[in-house]
Amino acid sequence: MTEKKERANRYSLIFETINNNYYYYDANKEIFVKMYENETPAKTTLEKIDFLTANIYDKSTAAKTFGIDEEIKRAYITYQFKGERRIAPVFNNKKWAYIASTYKGNEIDFKDKENLSAYNEVYYEIADLNSKFGDVLTKNEVRLINLNPETKAIIIGLRAHEKAIKSKNQYEFSATNMETAVIINEIYSKDRYGFYMDLKKSLSEYREFRTVYLNYCKFKKINESKKAQEEIVQKKKVLVPPHQISMFEKEI
Repeated sequence: MTEKKERANRYSLIFETINNNYYYYDANKEIFVKMYENETPAKTTLEKIDFLTANIYDKSTAAKTFGIDEEIKRAYITYQFKGERRIAPVFNNKKWAYIASTYKGNEIDFKDKENLSAYNEVYYEIADLNSKFGDVLTKNEVRLINLNPETKAIIIGLRAHEKAIKSKNQYEFSATNMETAVIINEIYSKDRYGFYMDLKKSLSEYREFRTVYLNYCKFKKINESKKAQEEIVQKKKVLVPPHQISMFEKEI
């Protein structure tokens, strides 16, 4: 059994209300405390904050649960690194709440089947050449996803390898080249496993996996929403035959 590693308390969960009042979470007392000017908010570990918020539906529900009778304008997590930095809290994510609860301060335990399942979701989405998630992580056009250069390099290499496999599979080996084909397949399989293990090692760091997994959840949610909208549009096209559309209506 992995022993829990002592971790420095670096993170503060802050709620800002529409009345410009601020509340911070005190993990020791398990309450939110109103923060006054020049007051330093209580700090705790990121996984403790994540476990709290990921089990709650949203920031408004959290406020009501802890007796804050003001509308919440925004919620954020602060920490110090060359000045104050902010990251978004995660709400309504039972799987991440579980991962946070199992984290012992060393590396994420991917021997745990639930944690491994979360990693596999991410890995197969990145490896899927029909998915844009890998590009979302590496190209980072909006500059909101901060990954270590090592993680980016592994993802880029992994996808390049999958493209190579796809190209190989499109090539028909003749019977005389069957032995060569078997050797190449073995090499590709070994390399694929290497990328799988390298990425898992890189994402065993809590903040790194947090960034990738939560962006994966956001990516899937956006895609599901787009798909649902497309289905609605298609249904409308079926329900309204072209001959019933007047000159004042527009086709959808």
